[in-house]
Amino acid sequence: MQRIFLLMLMSGPLLASAQKADITVTVAGGAGEQVIVVPPQQGEYFSGGAIQPMLDSNGVLVLPNREKVPGIYHFVFKGTGLYKLYVKPGKRYSLSLERASADAPFAVTGPDAEAQQLFNRSMKEFYQETGMRWYKEDTVFAHNKQRALARRDSVLQLFRNLHAAGKMDNGFFEAAQKVNNAYHASILGATMIMPIFNVVYKKDLPGYSAARLQEMNANWQELPAISDVHDRSQAVSMEFYDYVNNLWATMYQRGLVIRMKDSITPKPTREEAELYHKDLIAAHFKGPMREYVLASWLGDQIAGEKFYAFIPGEYAAFSNSYPKSKFNALLAKGAKEVKEYRKSVAAGFSAAHRFVKEPEKLSTVRELAAAFRGKTLYVDLWATWCSPCKAAFAYNKPLHELLRKNGMEALYISIDRNADAKKWEEMIMYYDLKGYHIRATGALNKDITGVFGKAGTLSIPRYAIFKDGEVILDAKPPGRLRELEAQLKEMAAAK
Repeated sequence: MQRIFLLMLMSGPLLASAQKADITVTVAGGAGEQVIVVPPQQGEYFSGGAIQPMLDSNGVLVLPNREKVPGIYHFVFKGTGLYKLYVKPGKRYSLSLERASADAPFAVTGPDAEAQQLFNRSMKEFYQETGMRWYKEDTVFAHNKQRALARRDSVLQLFRNLHAAGKMDNGFFEAAQKVNNAYHASILGATMIMPIFNVVYKKDLPGYSAARLQEMNANWQELPAISDVHDRSQAVSMEFYDYVNNLWATMYQRGLVIRMKDSITPKPTREEAELYHKDLIAAHFKGPMREYVLASWLGDQIAGEKFYAFIPGEYAAFSNSYPKSKFNALLAKGAKEVKEYRKSVAAGFSAAHRFVKEPEKLSTVRELAAAFRGKTLYVDLWATWCSPCKAAFAYNKPLHELLRKNGMEALYISIDRNADAKKWEEMIMYYDLKGYHIRATGALNKDITGVFGKAGTLSIPRYAIFKDGEVILDAKPPGRLRELEAQLKEMAAAK
């Protein structure tokens, strides 16, 4: 008996190795593309933990399943939207996306596969789109509330059926209920967005009605009965965080309550507006929920790569208030990156950062290419707000080495607005983007969309090659360096 027990102990690691827990993501036609992944933090949604890995040359990404407690992974794919996966510790999952299939783009193999499908299909449409459409159809709050509750209950019944059939365990069923409640509370909240913008707040203006404002306030107060904004145990998904932060705090507290008190003051800069929002949520929420919303607010600043100067100080204040917070390690990393960013900006431009002269005179892509006649350039279309664009800068060192070997240089074309000109310059320094730079003017921006876009829409990052004043479209991205190298060799052979 003892021998059998010892053999079992010895074979345990081998079995574990053979059945390694991981999450495999496959996107048809997604080779080399960026994916935004938000893993749960001990079961809670936290945007500050977002990562941006790339799909390999086969459109595959493998993530280790290191979860200690069940939680929801959130995946955002370019052109396909948001998908959720309820993950249990020690289990293997496979998620596949077929963008060409409008009816069934999403497939899961692994535990609770049928429930995973329902989890995504039943709450696929963005809640604001649903809520604002409902409001256009019917402006009566009581009718929309009845509609939201009826839809919530019908979705819940579908989950109950799967749970009763043994196709969904207790933990997943409880999590689905929380997400379902937050989603439908958000839809109902979204039906009240337009009234916030249309109502009259000033007592001395025509159309002012104190009764109407009180009615709107009372309507908002009915939402916590559907999903309690003060209950941190509900914070398992992006739906709940959006509901708390974007609807309850931003639309209701900031958009309605403060304006009813006539105490709103203009915030001239984005930094001031963000700090104002932080003060608002700090005052409104208490206890564990206050820790969660403050950490999430700071995580949003970091995940958005805004590099605001206030971030390190806000992190220091948060970690002093919550020294044992599970979010501190991720926030500390983000605060450190901001410090490095500010240091890079202070150092200024180097000789390797060159700017196109008289950019206002260039109104077309062809004119821009002609300005570099006699050169071969690798063109990177980007913007400071584009996370996948910035994530691709991680490949700059091998990219520039490949360009050097091929007698090429880089041209970075930013489509940022005038308001973001300073941030554009700062990010050139921070990411050390060696090469030529231009921030497209209105006319050039319009032509860029016409040349590189589709149906009037430009998707970035986008890469191309300018050769001796001519435009060659569709260069391989930096993350697919071997394919780019082969493309350059083929181009050289065609001389």
